Amino acid sequence: MYSFQPLQTIDTLNSHSGFYFVTFFALLFIMLLVYGWITDKKNAHIDVVDCMFCGDVSGFVSYILVCLLVIVLSGVISYNTGKITTFKNEQVIGELTTFSHSWHNVNKSGTIKNNNEVQIQETFVTYRLPDNSVVSLPAHNGIAYPERAILYKN
Repeated sequence: MYSFQPLQTIDTLNSHSGFYFVTFFALLFIMLLVYGWITDKKNAHIDVVDCMFCGDVSGFVSYILVCLLVIVLSGVISYNTGKITTFKNEQVIGELTTFSHSWHNVNKSGTIKNNNEVQIQETFVTYRLPDNSVVSLPAHNGIAYPERAILYKN
């Protein structure tokens, strides 16, 4: 794969958004349990929480322990999975050979019933590499492409 810019390192080792997501909802559930337990003690009946406790403190503690177990388990999984992917980004000099165009049909409506297809033209810039192979990359309007470009091979 070739590109005009070097590919950046992908770090999934230090991405803990799933852990934060699970922790947020587990803590929210714990807060609802505590609120329900407090209001149940004051004889203010909340139907959803009342049926979960069934008037038993051991059920309340069991729910809290399960939530804490889920938080710890998701933390262990989050901090022990993932990897850091670093790409080679080997620099290659390419020589401009030509621009090419390609047409394809795109369905605007998103349904097959309607005949709302539109033809889209894409422009590609073609470079010849030192090993005499050819690579075509998407070109954009308003950008001047050099005769000799530094491409990054991954």
